[in-house]
Amino acid sequence: MAGTYASERSDEQPDGWLPLEVFGRLLLEPYGHELEVFHEGRYDLESHRTAYSLVSFGTHFGEEWGVQFSHQRGLDSDAQPLFEAASIVGLYRWTEKWEFEARESFSLLDDQELDTHFGMRRYGHDIVFELETSFREGEGSSFGISVEPRFGFRPPRVGYVPW
Repeated sequence: MAGTYASERSDEQPDGWLPLEVFGRLLLEPYGHELEVFHEGRYDLESHRTAYSLVSFGTHFGEEWGVQFSHQRGLDSDAQPLFEAASIVGLYRWTEKWEFEARESFSLLDDQELDTHFGMRRYGHDIVFELETSFREGEGSSFGISVEPRFGFRPPRVGYVPW
């Protein structure tokens, strides 16, 4: 949690507290199954409203499947909804060398798809090879190829729970 008091602001706003920033992570193990809830929020203490929130719930099933559900919402300076979106991400590990990831995000305000992503990853001895394709509303389609050294590579955190 972080709070900041601002004075002599460049945006000509009066001195005062900026929104309180909250980050939280809770790992639960009901019946031996790991579930994780992640929350990020910005709360305006003066107007008593949530300026931004992200709530995500994730888990994995064995060593093969991971799933994550998320909800994001943001308000503009007039407290009107700027965006509200939901996402689902899935990860499938076919073998210790191959994995597949898919993501779908959609707007809850406009009832339209925002982002669709599919990726394939191959872990080699020294490198990680990735192929991915996506469609992002307003930006169009993309295709990517990536080759990275395995040293320092950060695998995706689908489901947040450490595998």
